[in-house]
Amino acid sequence: MQQLSDDDKILTHVFKPLYHVNQKIKVYDLKKLLDGGRKILFKPHRISFFAIVLVLQGQGKHIIDFQEISIKTGDILLIFPGQIHQYTVPENLKCTVIAFEEDIFINYKSTISLKDSYSILDELILKNFISVSESVMQILSGIAAAIELETRHQLDQNQTPLLQSMLSIILYTIHREMYINEPNDAGFHDKRIALSFKKLVCDSLNVQNTVDFYLKKLNISKATLLKATRSTFDRSPKSLIQDILILEAKRLLSQANKQIKDVAYELGFTEPTNFTKFFKKYTFLTPEAFRENVFRM
Repeated sequence: MQQLSDDDKILTHVFKPLYHVNQKIKVYDLKKLLDGGRKILFKPHRISFFAIVLVLQGQGKHIIDFQEISIKTGDILLIFPGQIHQYTVPENLKCTVIAFEEDIFINYKSTISLKDSYSILDELILKNFISVSESVMQILSGIAAAIELETRHQLDQNQTPLLQSMLSIILYTIHREMYINEPNDAGFHDKRIALSFKKLVCDSLNVQNTVDFYLKKLNISKATLLKATRSTFDRSPKSLIQDILILEAKRLLSQANKQIKDVAYELGFTEPTNFTKFFKKYTFLTPEAFRENVFRM
């Protein structure tokens, strides 16, 4: 793999829905997007969302975290929030991209818990690249086409669970195709530490929200944990705890039968007012305003 320079300023490509403002997922043809003049995509850039790139035809190169990867028909690229990547697409390469936000499974109608959704995504993050058979690729591209068609549909109460279900099928299908053995990845050890930390945070949100608590549980140094979370998620341990806490708060607030004070206590806050201040600081919304937005969808 070719080592590339990271001296240039890295811009962040944020998620923008294609059809409806509340949609958390979109599917698009990569060549059409690049032909549309999105120059940022040809330079190293960071993404704030998940991207699954299905290579349907041809061969070429792709760059993830400044490492060049050769891709061909039947390959799948998995790109995660915080990673830096760059498109280098030749004329004969046909790819479908499935892009989605991390909180796509946070919805009051979703039966998928934060822990469950993180579990499958965290297993996938151990690899940025896998190859699948022609039959599996046909299944995945067919579901991707169905997602794209559904996102064009008029927004109604059925759309979110439909999109969640179709994305889940894609994620679990890819997960099944992954090798069980440790990937040949120089950063594998850091990824394992970061994922262990993230899972522990998800399991202990109502117990402790301090970095020191998790350092003792994992029996590692602060420097080791910081290196692992930075290289895997581009986040500090403290920021990662806050991210997970906010995501879980959103999930709980999306349940109509839960009072805000109950959500606060469930997340380990001793006073509901402290929870409200925390939530507003990171979302710019009060819990009440967030809940109103959810039920207007």
